[in-house]
Amino acid sequence: MQQLSKQPAFELGQIVATPGALVALKKAGQQPDEFLTRHVNRE
Repeated sequence: MQQLSKQPAFELGQIVATPGALVALKKAGQQPDEFLTRHVNRE
């Protein structure tokens, strides 16, 4: 099994979200950083 590095795969640029996405995150009780971290680490 290949082990993945914890170094980000790329740098994030400007981060934006639609109003609907922000409402959905709030309703779900989740924070955007959780998803951004997974995305940038290709998880």
